[in-house]
Amino acid sequence: MASTWKSSIPILLWFVALAVLKWAGLTEIFYTHLLIAVGWFLLIPLLTEAGVTKGITQWIQKAGILAMFSAAFGLAGFTLLETGTWWQWIVDIGLLASGFFAMIGALLGFFKWD
Repeated sequence: MASTWKSSIPILLWFVALAVLKWAGLTEIFYTHLLIAVGWFLLIPLLTEAGVTKGITQWIQKAGILAMFSAAFGLAGFTLLETGTWWQWIVDIGLLASGFFAMIGALLGFFKWD
């Protein structure tokens, strides 16, 4: 089963929103971290339509959930705490782990494509 251009419109709009945030100079705050999580979740229907297994989409879901928690912790740290580095480290490690989970899903998809 192949993806159509109509089913890829949400992910294309996601790229447009990311480009607008980059153009506006808002790429280092909560919005970009939230947009990363939304991007992982928007990728799941495309992968399902392309025919990947459920285990692969579960890795992408784990990546999205971890990115969402990382964005929420970053917002709480930004609004409630003074500027410091310890909470920024947690946010960065969460986003790196999110990318790692997505990479595991991509590697599994590469080797076990149905």
